[in-house]
Amino acid sequence: MKAQKTLLENLKALSRKAEMEVKQYSIR
Repeated sequence: MKAQKTLLENLKALSRKAEMEVKQYSIR
């Protein structure tokens, strides 16, 4: 269960990072 939670946290962090990158690209 703990490993699953860690995976979920990593996934959330990744999606947030991806969103920021997408915003940067759309600004250019």
